[in-house]
Amino acid sequence: MTTQTIEIHELTQLEAVAAMERFYALKHCKFVTADGEVLTSAELDDELSRLNVNLKAHIERTGEPLTCEGMPDLVVQPRSSYEYRIALMMQEEPAMFDALLELGLLAVKADARKLATSAPALMGLSKYEVRGGTTALTFARERR
Repeated sequence: MTTQTIEIHELTQLEAVAAMERFYALKHCKFVTADGEVLTSAELDDELSRLNVNLKAHIERTGEPLTCEGMPDLVVQPRSSYEYRIALMMQEEPAMFDALLELGLLAVKADARKLATSAPALMGLSKYEVRGGTTALTFARERR
């Protein structure tokens, strides 16, 4: 996520009312599908969740990507995740814990793994790593 600086403008009463109308419209906007169906944000989220679960289950059951002419294949991709046993690390390797704390990496697990290869105080980080994973429903990149 990038940080954006927003310049503050002094609005006239008329501009403020126009901005309020736009703000209200955006807060209550609907999503229109290609076939013209109008959905609220909540309806869109619900439908995407339902479709995600059902499509993922279908692909996992068949073991094959879902194909449709004119669209990239829909596939289930594994996603890795890592967690660290911080309490154990604090007991066994307080210097490593202090290094993570000083570098501001306790919440940024992926960056901590990258630094573990170059920062001597973090060389034993993988000992405290708990690997996990999940799957994600994604459209395959088209082959060129």
